[in-house]
Amino acid sequence: MILAVLAALVLVFSSTGCRKEPADQELPQAKLVSEDPWLLAIKEFGEARAYLGNGYLGVNASQEGLGFDREEQLPTFISGHYVNESFAPGPAWAAPNLSIDGQRVTAAEARSYEQTFDLRRGVLVTRYVWRGKPRTEVEITLFPARHDPHLGVIQVALTPARQARVSLDAVAPTEGCAVALVDRQADGTPASFPGEIELAARQRWVLTRYVGICAVRDSADPQATARQSAEAAASAGFDAVLRQHTEAWERLWARDIVIEGDPAAQQVVNALRYYLLASVREGRADSVPPMGLSSSIYQGHIFWDADVWVFPALVAQYPELARSVVEYRYRTLPAAMENARKQGFRGADYAWESAESGKETVSGEFSRGRHVNAGVALAQWQYYLWTGDRDWLRTRGLPVLRATADYWVSRVWYNQPADRYEILDVMGPDEVRGPVDNNAWTNSMAQLNLDAAARAAEIVGGPGDPRWRAVAKKLWIPFDATEGRYVQCGAPDQRGHKQADCELLLYPRRLRMAEEVAARTFDHYKASVSQYGPAMTTSIYATIAAQLGRAEEAGKHFKESYEPFLLPPYYLYSEKRTSPRPCFVTGVAGTLQAILYGFAGMEPTEDGLRTKFLLPPGWERLKITGIQWRGETRDLDSYRRGP
Repeated sequence: MILAVLAALVLVFSSTGCRKEPADQELPQAKLVSEDPWLLAIKEFGEARAYLGNGYLGVNASQEGLGFDREEQLPTFISGHYVNESFAPGPAWAAPNLSIDGQRVTAAEARSYEQTFDLRRGVLVTRYVWRGKPRTEVEITLFPARHDPHLGVIQVALTPARQARVSLDAVAPTEGCAVALVDRQADGTPASFPGEIELAARQRWVLTRYVGICAVRDSADPQATARQSAEAAASAGFDAVLRQHTEAWERLWARDIVIEGDPAAQQVVNALRYYLLASVREGRADSVPPMGLSSSIYQGHIFWDADVWVFPALVAQYPELARSVVEYRYRTLPAAMENARKQGFRGADYAWESAESGKETVSGEFSRGRHVNAGVALAQWQYYLWTGDRDWLRTRGLPVLRATADYWVSRVWYNQPADRYEILDVMGPDEVRGPVDNNAWTNSMAQLNLDAAARAAEIVGGPGDPRWRAVAKKLWIPFDATEGRYVQCGAPDQRGHKQADCELLLYPRRLRMAEEVAARTFDHYKASVSQYGPAMTTSIYATIAAQLGRAEEAGKHFKESYEPFLLPPYYLYSEKRTSPRPCFVTGVAGTLQAILYGFAGMEPTEDGLRTKFLLPPGWERLKITGIQWRGETRDLDSYRRGP
């Protein structure tokens, strides 16, 4: 795939990447570094990185304030841009090499260092005094524009103490990219920037670079699209572009989560919400990889994470963004149907890992994680519950629900002596267990899938299949009558497990059961989960504990869902406690789900939106604004009553 990239330079003058994982070594915990809940700041140069995105472009920046770290260029990632089914990096537009009198300017040789990440505006600003010769004041501003998906902006201001020659390179091309450079004077007239310029002592030199980036798949004329974004921004000027960018973010922040009584949690939640929103954009059908647009870990593939973790965190307040997840599944439905056909099944069998085409990209045991199909169906059904959009359900949701339901009908095995349906040889969420028969989560979610397909067909008057409900009614969900709880699969439990599995029956499945059965199931499995598992478990535990009315336990699990995983100083979320692999958007979304569906107790149903607040210790108030329920905007607000 080819990218078209165009950069416009404005010159103003005035007189004034995977690392080796340490075994069983916990990450340093991030700390509150600013009293402002929207500002993250650091005053010492180090190895920290920031992740910024506009839902189409994702860029990594080091403490240099630029898209490079020492000699390593940090790539840009573009939503849905794959080469040979792997996430392909875009041009390193935020990594210009700056030199003064032949010396490379770097913050590693600086004093008065300060870097601030303004989450509310989505802007990273870096200031320092370079200690080279001559001493030079440096200020760098970086952001991918929220109002224009194809636009990246970087402004560099230098003020040398004496006369100096400054040199700057162009946008660094990467494989499969076309790059064009256009210069503009401050008044908008054309200029020819030679790559070097002579500055007088104390002369402030400001370079504003506007970069247009467009993948071929996103435009009939990607070069023209990129050029239009860059030239329009250059004509408008930096202040106007920054204002438009900020206003676009403000429209998103109007839908808010406000916590009173725990300022540290509020700041973390603001950061996590930024990373989630930075990774997805309205009008796309690309879904969200586990790492968002921050890296190519897992090749940027789409997993069940998108449907079961990311989607619920978005749909309550941002259904227009959440739609990217369900639209991706509709777009890749033909590939899922072909995958089922090749295996001798009917309907659609979605890939465990997929990219642009939707085809399966892995083999072996992991490809047996068939619960992905039911996770796809869960998101489709929830999108309808939240939006009430019957036209969408008829034309897009029902085809996916029907095809996945048909798959389960052809996939189940009828156990005649027991008069029940079973699902054999599947991989559950607890992947270290390996393939099993009758994984409780898989069977229960298949049941939900079948019932949702039948109900959707009734709602829109589409064709249904009586076998959907017949199979759902007799689909076996393993249960230990002696202990009065559900069990992970049809075989005896093992001593420990990697991550939440059977517990997921309580949430997000919401399988109806007696409260004491829910409590026994939850307590049994949470006692044996690995403390070094992925950041997908404790947020689920926080949600379940809240639903069970256990405020103190829910608060404990909520903090455990993020504190061990955050990398200082910008609260980048790592996948595991022992591996600095940010930004794990799946984990980000899980923590946010604990607030929406745990502490606020939201539950979308056909009859309406149910809520049941439970504030954890220390929280005095939880307010959630801009909830989008079937065309209405609602706010939820809960205060702590009494001591």
